[in-house]
Amino acid sequence: MRYGKELKVLGYYAFTFLILFTVDDIFPNEAGVHGPGLGFLLFFFLMLGSVGLIIHHLFAFLAGKNNYGRCLLIHLMVWAGLFVFTHLGT
Repeated sequence: MRYGKELKVLGYYAFTFLILFTVDDIFPNEAGVHGPGLGFLLFFFLMLGSVGLIIHHLFAFLAGKNNYGRCLLIHLMVWAGLFVFTHLGT
């Protein structure tokens, strides 16, 4: 498969965002407007896993083992899109 790495990265983000939005709908913010809900907590786990993947792909790209440039571009596009989405919502 030619795009195996890229599909895994896209699948990771699709799965984590699906879980994040599903949990946020099932368990809404019970603390009122001043506290975060469970979906917000899962967002931090998304960030930790994503940073780990970015570091892994960056070191693999710099080592020249495989071409991870597309994976790094996917990470960049997802986080830039998330940044724009959160700033347009406020």
